[in-house]
Amino acid sequence: MKKLFFSVLLISTAFISNAQSVAINSTGSAANSSAMLDVTSTSKGVLLPRMTVAQRNAISSPATGLMIYQTDAAPGMYVYTGSAWTNMSPIVDLIATRSGTAQSVGTTTTADVIFNSAGTSPSISGASYNTSTGEYTVGVAGNYTINVSLVSTASAYLAPSILVNGNAVAVGPGVSSVNLGSGYLGRGTVSMTVSLSAGDVVKILGSNANSATSVSLSTDGSTRLSITKL
Repeated sequence: MKKLFFSVLLISTAFISNAQSVAINSTGSAANSSAMLDVTSTSKGVLLPRMTVAQRNAISSPATGLMIYQTDAAPGMYVYTGSAWTNMSPIVDLIATRSGTAQSVGTTTTADVIFNSAGTSPSISGASYNTSTGEYTVGVAGNYTINVSLVSTASAYLAPSILVNGNAVAVGPGVSSVNLGSGYLGRGTVSMTVSLSAGDVVKILGSNANSATSVSLSTDGSTRLSITKL
């Protein structure tokens, strides 16, 4: 009889917990009426399940809105959107600069810009960057922000273009040090957000329209390419 009583009590308690909002705190205050679960603390956080990509991908039929913290290959908080796992924070997947020997681009010439030093190398699954060709290969489809800064050690400048699969998707301006004033270098910049697919190839083109002066790109880190997945 006692066992039956306790079984009924446990079932009733479980039903009440599921039917009402639940509050977790040290004050005994009720949960906010709009929340199914209300956690309050000024010294602790909520810890999501931590797992690798392989463990995440092994989840059978994940529910839309399911959240986990991924510990490898672009770590971060991921949510399942119904069709794919998406990192909820932007991922800076590449920061590359020109270092060592400056790249020189002759007069009235267009050339591939080679950022030969990757300070931040791609971590997104399937992504890569070739420091010999200057080509970034997209690993995961999504929206990406691409920022380019080409700084010259001469008064001439390179006007940069962003190419995706060989096609220009953005062209930036260049400014000569003659216009910038004493102490400044020639420079060209371009920035854009673009939707890319896995396997797309991104590269930067630099155009020197000056018929008298060649352009030598700086090697102090200011000649830079960054690619961030949103």
